Amino acid sequence: MREARTDVFDYIRFYNHQRRHSTPGYVTPVEYERRRLVLSA
Repeated sequence: MREARTDVFDYIRFYNHQRRHSTPGYVTPVEYERRRLVLSA
């Protein structure tokens, strides 16, 4: 069970912090949100 949790956590980190998404301009979700917050400030 611990290995499964670690695998899921690793995938979520990859998905949100490394994997680029085409819809928001090929940036990670974390980078997209950071830019959105900077622009709205």
